[in-house]
Amino acid sequence: MFARAVDNFPLVFNSGTRDANLSKAIYWWKKRGTFTETPRGTVGISTRRETGRKRINAKALQGRGRRRSEWVNWIYPRLCI
Repeated sequence: MFARAVDNFPLVFNSGTRDANLSKAIYWWKKRGTFTETPRGTVGISTRRETGRKRINAKALQGRGRRRSEWVNWIYPRLCI
């Protein structure tokens, strides 16, 4: 599964070696609960890597970012039917 993910998404897995890319995919899979179960509006998710460095990933608040264009607001409910 991890090898196929690395092969299918070369723009995401762009490290120097294949082993580094596989390690990244495995690490993300192990940490998936941390990212998916965190509610929106959380300022940051602080985790400690194996090397001891801290890493903070911020989730955007709902309603932040670029505004949707009118045609997206019009077509989205129709596509979800």
